[in-house]
Amino acid sequence: AHGLAEFLESQDDHATRLCLDCERELHQRLQLTGHATASGLARFLPDGQIHLQCVLAQPVGGKTTLMHLERLGSANKNMDMARDIGQELSTRARQLLLDGIRADSARERGQRQHISEARPTAATRDDMDDSSKQS
Repeated sequence: AHGLAEFLESQDDHATRLCLDCERELHQRLQLTGHATASGLARFLPDGQIHLQCVLAQPVGGKTTLMHLERLGSANKNMDMARDIGQELSTRARQLLLDGIRADSARERGQRQHISEARPTAATRDDMDDSSKQS
C-alpha cells in the first residue's frame, strides 16, 4: 500500500490540482434552480495565472438563457474566483427564474381576466334571448 501511495503522489500535478479544486469549488457554490445546468473550466496559464470560465443555462418557460462569466487571477485566488462566479451566476439564474415566473403569472392573470370578462357578456346575451322568448 505504501508503494501505491508514493506512485499516486508522484503522479500529482500541482497545476492540475489547482484547476480541479477551483472547478469543484465552483460547482459546489452554484445553486442551480429548476432544470438549470452549468459547466465550468479552469485552466492554468503559462504565466502562473488561472483562467476560470463558467456557462450556465437557465430554462424559463419555452426558452433557455445562457449566462457566461469568467475570471483571470493568480493561482492563490482560485477559490475566491470560483466562489465569486458561483455566487454571481446563481443570483442571476434565480432572478431570471423569478422574472419568468412573474411574467407567466401576469399572462395567466390576463387570460383569466379576459375569460371572466367574456363570460358575463355571453350570459347577458343569453338572458336577453330568454327574455325575448318569454314576451
